[in-house]
Amino acid sequence: MLFNEKVFHGKHAEYVIFLCKDRGQINESGLNLFQSKIELYILAPVIGIIYNRKAQTDPGPKKTTIQLQQINNYQDDLEYVYRIVLLLDNRENLSYEERLDRAFKYDNDEKKTAENMKIFNEYVLGGIEYIYETFNDSLGNEEELLYNLIEFLDFEN
Repeated sequence: MLFNEKVFHGKHAEYVIFLCKDRGQINESGLNLFQSKIELYILAPVIGIIYNRKAQTDPGPKKTTIQLQQINNYQDDLEYVYRIVLLLDNRENLSYEERLDRAFKYDNDEKKTAENMKIFNEYVLGGIEYIYETFNDSLGNEEELLYNLIEFLDFEN
């Protein structure tokens, strides 16, 4: 399973830029949750699956990219999260064995891999939306950001 360069479009590109600090840039509010886009890309599908948030690609003109070199540096982490997402996603009411096959068996099948990446990317975009909605108002205030982080990590409520 090899991941390629990742391009975010439209509102998702805006959200990624807002949430991430890349090449020393800080968003207008002065605070960032992520040091790089790759950190967000690894975490977002986990948040998407936890909160059952999926989204489709926004066709807007804004665009931001995670370069292939960064993707390659985190290939193992991305593959791990990819497999977890495919194991946990059960929108099609697949049996456990079918989800195991989907997650581990079809890496060399281009059609199945494309279907699986579509599922993975829906959770990536849904997770990005959820993170943005949760933190966009608090990134200008350290105290509010800390409060929102504590609330965000408290899954019991």
